Amino acid sequence: SAERLLLDIWPTMAAAVPAHAPLVRLELLATPHLRFAIMREEPTVVQLTQQFEFSAAHRLHCAGLSDEENRRTFGKCNNPNGHGHNYLVEVTVAGVPDEKTGAVLPLPRFEETVKSHVIDVLDHKHLNDDTEQFRNVNPSVENIARVIWHMLAPHVAPARLHCVRVFETPKTWAEFAGG
Repeated sequence: SAERLLLDIWPTMAAAVPAHAPLVRLELLATPHLRFAIMREEPTVVQLTQQFEFSAAHRLHCAGLSDEENRRTFGKCNNPNGHGHNYLVEVTVAGVPDEKTGAVLPLPRFEETVKSHVIDVLDHKHLNDDTEQFRNVNPSVENIARVIWHMLAPHVAPARLHCVRVFETPKTWAEFAGG
């Protein structure tokens, strides 16, 4: 498995680099949308990251602000009818690879978990109007990352959810890592 490959390569690579430039992270890009990584702080733990997509509309609006304050704060993103994005979501789980399978989390299970708990819930919805998760939460990219974290965290055992990164546009994104 990619996880075992990283665990096997890490000690050799870490020993081969000069002391003044220690190896901090080793990453294997299996595809443009799937990667595995190992970090110096936890050399027996492998991180598995996969990208997912969903399309949704939202309106940035806070009930505690006046209409003028909302327009000033959120600009065109406060359009009463909302606006849409094609969101890119990166989900990273981490854990010690299973002795038998070599997997942190079997990939089909990981993909089905994200699909059923996030993509199927949010895709092609107006987040403010069509989802319980954002009924009373301003669906900013920061809040979307936080909400997705809470949608997934209980479902990835034996791995642990490491972080959720949501790209609203190629240059606007937020990351949530628990807490």
